[in-house]
Formats: sequence, C-alpha cells, structure tokens
Amino acid sequence: MGWPAPALPFSLWGDDAEETQQKILLESSALLRLEQQRYTLLQRVQNVQRHHNFQVALLQQSLANAAIALRTSIRYARAPFYQVSTTFSKEGLHQEALRNSITRSGLLAMADAQQRLKSIRDDEQQLLDAAARLQEIEARRKQSIVKIKELQAERRVQQEDGDIAVISQNTRWIAPLYGERLTKFGERVYTNAPARSISIAADQDSLVFSPQSGRVLFADFLRGYGNMVILQHQQKYVSILSGLGSIDIQKSDWLEAGEPIGRMGGAQSDQQVLLIEMRVHNRLVNPELILPPFNK
Repeated sequence: MGWPAPALPFSLWGDDAEETQQKILLESSALLRLEQQRYTLLQRVQNVQRHHNFQVALLQQSLANAAIALRTSIRYARAPFYQVSTTFSKEGLHQEALRNSITRSGLLAMADAQQRLKSIRDDEQQLLDAAARLQEIEARRKQSIVKIKELQAERRVQQEDGDIAVISQNTRWIAPLYGERLTKFGERVYTNAPARSISIAADQDSLVFSPQSGRVLFADFLRGYGNMVILQHQQKYVSILSGLGSIDIQKSDWLEAGEPIGRMGGAQSDQQVLLIEMRVHNRLVNPELILPPFNK
C-alpha cells in the first residue's frame, strides 16, 4: 500500500513547511505498511489459533480412544474365559485376535496423539513468533505515530501565517483501515431506510488513515455518531468517518493520503466498527466504488 511521496504542482509553502510535509508523507507511508503487516499478522494468528484449538480437541479424542483400548485390552487379559482358553482352541484364537486388534487400535490412537501433540507444539511456536513480531511492529507503530504528531504540530506552526490552498497530484485513494465489511451501502439492516454508509469491523487500536489528500472540516465528538472526522477532497469529494476511539488531528489541518487521523478503541468489545460515508458534489455515493478493498 506504499507509494512514493507525490510532488506538488505548485507550492505556496516555504522551504521549511514543504520539507516537513515530505517528512510526513514518508513517515505516513511507512506507518501504513506497518498497519498492513499488523492486520495480516493478526489474521494469521487467528487462523493458527483456530487450528491449534482443533488439534487440541483431536488430541483429547485420540487420548480417550487410546485409554478405552487399553482398558478393554486389560479386561480381556483378566477375563476368566480368556485365561482358561488355550491358544490352540478356536475360542482362544478368536479372543487373542480380538485382543490384538484392540491393542493395535490403542497403538494407532497413541501414534495419532503424538502427531497431534507435535502439531500443537508447532502452532504454539508460531504463536510465540507472531507475538514477538507483533510487539516489534507495535513498538515501531508507536514511534512512527509520535513522530508524525510532532511533524504535524510543526506543520501547523509553519502554516499559521495564513490558510494555504494546496493541490496534490496524488489522486490514488486508500482504504482508511484494514478490516471486514459488515454492512453494504444501501443495505437495510436496523431500519427500513437504506444505509447511507458502509461499516467496517476492525481490531481495537487499529489505525485510521486519511483516504485521500484534503482539508479537515470537522474533527470532534458528535452525539449519535461518536468521534467523527469529515474531510474535503479535491473540492468535490467529502468523506465522513465516524466511530473512532480517538482523533489525532484538528479542524483545518491539511492531510495527505495515508496520514493517520486517529485510531479505533474505547468500547468494551475487542471488535470496533468504523462507519464510512462518502459524497460527491454533496450526493451520497457508495464508498466501495471509490475506495480500494479493506482486507488487503
């Protein structure tokens, strides 16, 4: 999801402000890649965890089968009819074959249990490796977020002398965050009215990014929607993102595509929901017609 820092067709900034903007672009691009790696790793952890739980259930079943076979084999060995039978009698041969069959079943169950145990250990090692990698990514994310906030504060100071109109050549849209789409645009879920937005489920603490370069029109809490950010893009596009746990930008900020604007979190559930609404010339449109997939 990374891209080279876009060149500006013209600049009303001074050299210092322009240099700061380029630093923000580069740092945001790196942070966006980290967020993609984090999302992919979390998906992998979920898959390994499901496989681990499945293998544990199979291991328990294999051990139970082995225990049943062992107890049954011991009962046959102690049974009076088995002890008095000779191995040369028809009944004795039958009982011996049956006991051997039960013993083989127990051995097979034990072998299967050993295989399941090895698979479980492999899964646990993968989970440990993933946890270490997640810690590394989280540390780098925190450093990058702090650095971007510092650069954004520096950029605000450099732009204090007046409002600056900037047109960027970067027309590539990006997904505001990585997650699973829950509801479609126009879908009737809770009421008879069609949905004006799409909803994306994301993990707690997931970062939310500016989908395109533009000006921040609103960045605050709004009753009924939670923390909301409204962005103006290229004069005709408006994106509305609501449900954030925290907002890291301010009204009137200029953002480039891929700059972090906040993060999910704040609810009791581990899974958070971001609502995305988009307008073109003040007309509602399906965000998925403009934005790329949210799960890549």
